[in-house]
Amino acid sequence: MSLTSNSPTIDAIKCKEIEALMKMCDAIYSLNNQSIFLVDYLNQEFLYLSPHPLFLCGYDWEEVKAMGYSFLEKILPPEDLQMFLETYKITYQIAVNMTSEDQKYLCGSYDFHFRHKNGDEILVNSKFAPLLYTDDGLPWIGLAMFSPSPRKEMGYYIIRQKNENRYFHYNASHKKFEPYEPEKLTAQEEKIIRLSAQGYTDKAIAEKLFISVRTVHNHRYNIERKLGVNNIANAIATFSAEIC
Repeated sequence: MSLTSNSPTIDAIKCKEIEALMKMCDAIYSLNNQSIFLVDYLNQEFLYLSPHPLFLCGYDWEEVKAMGYSFLEKILPPEDLQMFLETYKITYQIAVNMTSEDQKYLCGSYDFHFRHKNGDEILVNSKFAPLLYTDDGLPWIGLAMFSPSPRKEMGYYIIRQKNENRYFHYNASHKKFEPYEPEKLTAQEEKIIRLSAQGYTDKAIAEKLFISVRTVHNHRYNIERKLGVNNIANAIATFSAEIC
């Protein structure tokens, strides 16, 4: 796959940058078999997509590449599509008001459903980062990585600027994202989730923190409730994603 430098929107330097990004995507896919899309936001095209079958939703790689953004109209249920478009609106609004230096650190994460050709749906988490911007400061080329979501429902959108997370939740009634401040984990809850990530059992955690096993269970319940997940493994995945 290659780009030609005679495109009216891509000069020779940008062409080389994009080709380097495509090679990087291919290398990442070779290393971890993760679903990766390199997206041209302005022309609504996929410059690169990995052949991961789960996230192609029953379509062939060539079909998805040819469809571009129309692929999303086929696999996203109507409410999810509306939500997906809102994430781009918010990202653009934030990006155009940032300095070019700060834009380098912009990235985000959100959850929505993919619908397979056979009608099955899977809740997906997408992590994205704009990589190249236009001279006017608009996001142009971006990286998106897809994986099964650890959450119980769609509608969570986190955008990261340097070391700051901004949280949004989708209001289905108003059909838009609204800022919200998530309930933070307590210091004790953070200790428990970190120990769980290290493989400690509930009993071992209780002994290490000098609390009862029942108290550990209560803390785990609160951790899962605050993070919007239904088990400790998904809590670890969500917590890790939000602090990285």
